[in-house]
Amino acid sequence: MEQPALPSLFSFTCDWTYDVFLSFRGIDTRNNFTGNLYNHLQHQR
Repeated sequence: MEQPALPSLFSFTCDWTYDVFLSFRGIDTRNNFTGNLYNHLQHQR
């Protein structure tokens, strides 16, 4: 029996762009999760 073809979902490329607003308000967010996320996003540019 022949296998069905894979859906096109598996062959697409990711060219997504995101607009992200980061808030550094709160206890230690700049030095923890939010700061790490910001640094990672800047590195990906």
